[in-house]
Amino acid sequence: MANYKISGGFTDTQDNLKNFSDKHSVKDPGPFIGVVKNTVDPLKMGRLGVVIPALSRTDGHDINAEQVIWCQYLSPFYGAKPFKANTVDGDAGPQQRSYGMWAIPPDVDTNVLVIFAKGETTQRNAFWIGCIQEPLTNQQIPGMGSSENTYNNTNAISGRERGISANAGVKVKNYGTNFLPVEEKNKKAYSQGESIEAINKWKFPVNDVLAEQLFQEGLIKDDIRGTTSSSARRETPSQVFGWNTPGGISEDSRVRNIGLDDTPIRVDRDLGHCFVLDDGDKKGNNRLARIRTASGHQLLMHDTEGVVYLANGSGKAFIEMASDGTVSVFSASGINIRSGGDFNIHSDRDINFHAKQRIRMVSDINIASSSPRIFNMGEAGIFNSSQKGIIQSFARDGIMSHAGAQLHSAKGAHHLKGGRIDLNSGSRSNEGWGCSWLTPDHQNVAIIVTDAKDIDIEKPIKEGGEPNTLDVRTTVSDFVTHEPYARQSSQERKKKYISGVLEKIKENNPDISSAKLKEIKETLMANKTISGVASQVKKLVSLNDEVNLKVADITEIVDAAKNIESIIKQESLSFVQGITSGNIVENVAQIKQYANIAENFFLGKKIGVDKFDNFIRSESGLSSAIKGAGEFIGKLKWW
Repeated sequence: MANYKISGGFTDTQDNLKNFSDKHSVKDPGPFIGVVKNTVDPLKMGRLGVVIPALSRTDGHDINAEQVIWCQYLSPFYGAKPFKANTVDGDAGPQQRSYGMWAIPPDVDTNVLVIFAKGETTQRNAFWIGCIQEPLTNQQIPGMGSSENTYNNTNAISGRERGISANAGVKVKNYGTNFLPVEEKNKKAYSQGESIEAINKWKFPVNDVLAEQLFQEGLIKDDIRGTTSSSARRETPSQVFGWNTPGGISEDSRVRNIGLDDTPIRVDRDLGHCFVLDDGDKKGNNRLARIRTASGHQLLMHDTEGVVYLANGSGKAFIEMASDGTVSVFSASGINIRSGGDFNIHSDRDINFHAKQRIRMVSDINIASSSPRIFNMGEAGIFNSSQKGIIQSFARDGIMSHAGAQLHSAKGAHHLKGGRIDLNSGSRSNEGWGCSWLTPDHQNVAIIVTDAKDIDIEKPIKEGGEPNTLDVRTTVSDFVTHEPYARQSSQERKKKYISGVLEKIKENNPDISSAKLKEIKETLMANKTISGVASQVKKLVSLNDEVNLKVADITEIVDAAKNIESIIKQESLSFVQGITSGNIVENVAQIKQYANIAENFFLGKKIGVDKFDNFIRSESGLSSAIKGAGEFIGKLKWW
């Protein structure tokens, strides 16, 4: 009920008002329950000032410094180089070294377990050997786990609960999701029905510091890279391992007189660092290893999703490796790479560059470009300059230039040389005259500028969890943005598709529970293909009375699946098209050209014996056309 009080979980069978010698006929080594009252060890050895109610005849709270026992830190693992191996001269030779695990201190008023070596109840023989969990206070261990049972779920809380939340200083904000990182249950504020029996329905205050951090990073709605289910309270027995640091004392921390003799203690902490090893929930989801710092820097290795993700706390830089081999890199400011040796880039498909300003390439020796075809395109002009040498152009079969006007000049002699020089001859109506085909949208050039959506770097997310988008035009096939980045891997496409399906289901079934939606999501994610997801949706609707969808919605879901899989298929085959597309047009044109000449000749539309003889014998003649046709047919056959 509202005033339900949780027991400390321990019962002292001894009468603490009796002297220790009166209670025990023999020395008792413990262990004893102790309460931490001082964490400042002048020796810096991790000792704790502890009061033991069983020995001090107190309740552990109204105590003085004389009742405190200094207990040594007993590390799970520690070692040091043998003392006898040190040199006499402290500045010469190998020196003393230590190693081990260091994880102290707990906060004041934390319960610890204390033992006395050989049963001698002296400070010299006192050791604290572990920390005792406060009952039911482990939601944040070790990964600062998230929950849907929060006071922030505005659709589910009562006015009374909202009042409790407000009185406790808990913020309520529309993050666009109810799955949010939470603090521990405030045991001074219980809502109706919050008892041990209803423990799974307890509501937690949102960890607004972490939630705001993820919000600014663009990860608040991302339950892979942002929020997480990794918590000691997710299942039992737990599949989650790891630890959190306490976090540094906040600059604006409150001060409470809870120390020895009511000395003031700064009690509020910032976020700590965490290290999590999660073997996954009962359904095998969320298998991962994660290191996350207090400011939000993280390294995530997610086995379930097949993702490796490295990001900084500001959200302005990340590297991701997806399960299908896609590597995505984002930087809000710049990417700098230097190699002391060769710097090699190889792509089995296209390499696309797009710069909103300039592209500069400088070499101290030379720049070499090689391709079956090289296209240079300049909207305002193309400028070639040699500052110390000459400019040379060579083409085996000919050089053709065309312009609205041409100017050729030389400071010195200007020579024209050829087997024959014709001036102002020929017809402009000839097919292929000039360079009219050399345009950005020609399939040989394929400079295709598309509309994309960028994410506002300074304010990526607006209230409600939706991204602040900016219009942008680009030539790259996958435009990487600040989080939330619309990933283009097949797995991410499937997830986005399933999210849309779930929104349709929620829209048509407003009373459906969160647990049911999670179950549906897991069922759909188990399908390897998007078309399999669509088929599963139809089965769910036909076999489950809790799930209803309009015929139009089902049709839309199926059509969307076909479109997405078509995109994936097209991307996987586009490199093949790229190999053949440029040659298809060229060879077809070439065959057509020579076929027309041959047709004219054999139909009596005489072109002249000399021209026909040249046509037959030249490298660019019939033999070339036949060769090109053969190559073209071979490529078509392979395709």
